[in-house]
Amino acid sequence: MLHRRSSLWLVALGALWAVLGSTMAPAALAFEDEESMEDIFGGFDDDDDFEVDTTESEASAADEDRIWSLQGDLSFGLSVSLRDHDSPTGDNYSGLQRFRSKLALQFDLDLPAKWKFRTSGYGFYDLAYEMNGRSGYQHKVKNTYVYDFQLTDTYLEGSLHESVDLKIGRQVVNWGRSESIRILDIINPLDSREPGLVDIEDIRRSVGMAKLGVFWGPWTLALLAIPEIRYGIIPPRGSDQSVDFDQSDVIALLPTLSPSQFLRIALINPDSITDERIAKDFSNATEFAVNLTGVFSGWDVSLQAARFNDDNPHFDLDDQRMEHSRLWMLGSGANYTLGSWLAKAEFAYVDGLEFFWTDKKLSRVDSLVGVEYYGINDVNIVVEVAHRHINGFKSAMSLPLDFASKDTLETAIRISVNLMNDQIHLTALGFVLGETAQDGSFIRLSGEYDVIDALSVNAGFLLFQTGDSIFFADAGRNDRFFAGAKYSF
Repeated sequence: MLHRRSSLWLVALGALWAVLGSTMAPAALAFEDEESMEDIFGGFDDDDDFEVDTTESEASAADEDRIWSLQGDLSFGLSVSLRDHDSPTGDNYSGLQRFRSKLALQFDLDLPAKWKFRTSGYGFYDLAYEMNGRSGYQHKVKNTYVYDFQLTDTYLEGSLHESVDLKIGRQVVNWGRSESIRILDIINPLDSREPGLVDIEDIRRSVGMAKLGVFWGPWTLALLAIPEIRYGIIPPRGSDQSVDFDQSDVIALLPTLSPSQFLRIALINPDSITDERIAKDFSNATEFAVNLTGVFSGWDVSLQAARFNDDNPHFDLDDQRMEHSRLWMLGSGANYTLGSWLAKAEFAYVDGLEFFWTDKKLSRVDSLVGVEYYGINDVNIVVEVAHRHINGFKSAMSLPLDFASKDTLETAIRISVNLMNDQIHLTALGFVLGETAQDGSFIRLSGEYDVIDALSVNAGFLLFQTGDSIFFADAGRNDRFFAGAKYSF
C-alpha cells in the first residue's frame, strides 16, 4: 500500500511536463527578400573610413600570453524548513535552516613542456545558527554546518609520452554513467551534509591520487593509486537529516533476540557507537583501481576493477568501534546511442562487505539500466533503475547497527528544460526507494535564471516522503524551500 504522499513526485513531474507544450514548436525567422540582408549590412563593405578598434584584440592577446589565471565564484544560499519540528535529540529545526555565504577560487598555471598545475578550494560560513541563537546545539552539528574550508582539485598534470599522461594530486574521477545513482562511481566520496539538495556531480570530494592514462586507438587505460583516505561527509547525530540511533533502540529488541544475539548485543559498549569513521589499518589503506574504456561510433564500453575502502562503516564487535571494510569490485558499463535515445547500463560485483550481525564477509551484486531521451528541443529526460542484492543475507542484518536489506530497488527520474535561449533552466528530480516508494522518496523542483553571464539566481523545493528505510524514517519532516545566487569572476 502506498504511503500518503508516495505519488507526490509523480504529480509534480506531470505538472512540469504539461508546461512543455509552449516549447515544442520551433521558432523560425526568415527574410523573404534576399536583398534585405544586403541592405542591412551592405554599408560595411566599402567604408574606407572604417577603423578597427584593436584594444580588445590586444587585451585578448595579452591574456593568451599570460601563463596563469585566477577565477572563482561568490555564492549565497538559504533554506527554510516547511515543517516545524525538533530532532530526536531535542534540537529545534523550524524556520530558517541555512543562510550561507561561500567563496570558491581556482588558480591555474602553465608550466614548461605543456605541463599544468591547478589548485582550488572553498570556504563558507553560515549565519543561520547565530541568527537563530542555536548556541546549545551539539558541537559536531555546528562544526559540520556553520563553517568549512576545503582544498579541492589540486594537481599537476602533463604528458610522459605522446600516448601516456600523468596526473598527480587531489582530483575527481567518475567512471559511472548514471546521473543520480552510484554503481561504478566509487572513487570519490560524497559531501552529503544536505541529502537531495545538490546533484552528485557537485558534491564529489576530491581525493589525492596518481592517475596514469594510456591511449591507443579508441581505447583508454587508466591506472589509479589512491593513498589519501577520505570518507563522505554525512549529517552528524543531532542534525535535522541525521540517521538517529541510540542504545534504547537495541534494548527494545532484546525480548525478540536469540541467546547468541542477546550475547552479541550485551558485549557492546554504548559509548563506542559514534559517528567516528576510522580506518582499520592506515598503512594498508591505499586504494587501487583500473579502468579500460573503448569509445566507438554510437557506443562505448568499459571494464573496471578496484581495491578500495567501504565508505559506509560497520560496527566491529572485536574492536568495539566503527570501521571500514576493504572491498574488491569488478564492474562494467556501456552506453548505446540510437537516434534521440541513449541507453545505459552498469554492473558491479562487490566482495568483502562486513556487518555486525554476521562474522562472514559477504558480497553484493549491483546493476543499473537507464534511458535518456533528448529528441525534444531544450528538453532532456532521464530514467534510471538500480537493483542491489546481498548474497548470503541473514535476517538479523535488518536489525539495528546494520539496517541492511537483502534487495534494494532505486529509481530516479529527471526532467530538465531550458527556456529563453538557455537563460532559464528548470529541473525536476524524483528519487524512489522500493517498488512503490514504501522505503521512502523525495522530489526536488528547481529553477535557475542566468541574469547575466556572470550572475545567476535559483530557487526550488525539496520534498520528502517518510519510508521504512532507516534513511527515510523521519524524512517527511525535512521538506525545504531553498534559494540562492552565484556570481562568477
